[in-house]
Amino acid sequence: MVVLRLLSAFTLTALLSGCDVVDDVKKMKSDIRALKAYIMAITPPNECQAPGTKQARICGYRLIVKKVDKDLYMGHMDPDVVNKGQKACEKTLAEIIKDDPDKKDFKCTDAQYYRFAWYGFKIEGEKPKEGVAQDFVNIAQTEYLKLGTLEKIDVGGSMAMNSGRQ
Repeated sequence: MVVLRLLSAFTLTALLSGCDVVDDVKKMKSDIRALKAYIMAITPPNECQAPGTKQARICGYRLIVKKVDKDLYMGHMDPDVVNKGQKACEKTLAEIIKDDPDKKDFKCTDAQYYRFAWYGFKIEGEKPKEGVAQDFVNIAQTEYLKLGTLEKIDVGGSMAMNSGRQ
């Protein structure tokens, strides 16, 4: 009988001292927030990489460029495009949060972080004007860009993108 009482006392003590559920929930919520931030920082495989990055996807960029060497340039995103993107993101996110309040932790990237990110790349073909916002298209699997835009084309009932000069 004494053994049974001691065993039940030890069990009760272990349960009371080892089950801090509130603290565990706080830690889990913190871990979830950190994981969401980490996932948001990774470029999804179906999105365009930075200009001048070798990639199979053909992407369009609006850049302000500066010549560094023969065909080597550096450039940054047009601030007007980045600001419009941030405003569109905030509007869309507000609509999403109305429907799903759990997504309130998601934040749109501040446009100021894009303005000063300079990318290095090479230009093939016609050379761009320096200091003026212009449209570029990457050449797949190279670090080269060329002047031009992406145009929608109809391919057997489905839409595709075609790179062409303005």
